[in-house]
Amino acid sequence: MTRTSCLITLLSSGLAFAACDDKSEERSDTTPVATVNDPLNANTAVERTTTTDGATTANAATTSVRADAGETGLEAEAEFQSVPGMKITGEAEFTEVTNGVRIEVELENAPTGEKGIHIHETDNCSDIANKSMGGHFAPTVKKHGLPPAPERHLGDLGNITIDSDGNGKLSITIPGANLKPNDPMSFIGKAVVLHEANDKGTGEAGDSGKPVACAPIKAD
Repeated sequence: MTRTSCLITLLSSGLAFAACDDKSEERSDTTPVATVNDPLNANTAVERTTTTDGATTANAATTSVRADAGETGLEAEAEFQSVPGMKITGEAEFTEVTNGVRIEVELENAPTGEKGIHIHETDNCSDIANKSMGGHFAPTVKKHGLPPAPERHLGDLGNITIDSDGNGKLSITIPGANLKPNDPMSFIGKAVVLHEANDKGTGEAGDSGKPVACAPIKAD
């Protein structure tokens, strides 16, 4: 908006002299922009100031970070294949955290009930029924056991519950494990194995019966 102020002076000559002063008022609008999500779950809100001449400047910023500080950035995944005569499918995702490895397993078309699930010594799933993937992954001198018992193989994940539709999910963190290549405590190059029966925590392998599905663990 423009205001015009004029001063009219009568001169002795009879002429009128007018002096006008134009003043422009700047109008400032402050409008918050939408929240921006960055890869670390940071929410950044920026305020913009817009003047009548069209100029736009950022005059404030507020940042809130909610990153999972426990993750190291190392990840792996595994895709299940089943023995002949079964149609078990699914996948497992591995995330290295500061105290171990977090494992998320999802299965479909699996036999109903509690089923033993473990990490085995190698990623060779070419002959599941005859245990081409070896035995339980046990890099330390410990007996077989069920989580959370401290006395157990590093590869002992316990049981996964399969519902009446053949679906099952398991989420577990294994302390002491990692996803570093060639490390003696690493799950890379191993396999996730599903068994036909529940892991009872007994014997050398839980007495969980024959393996029915296997998933090689590969680094992302």
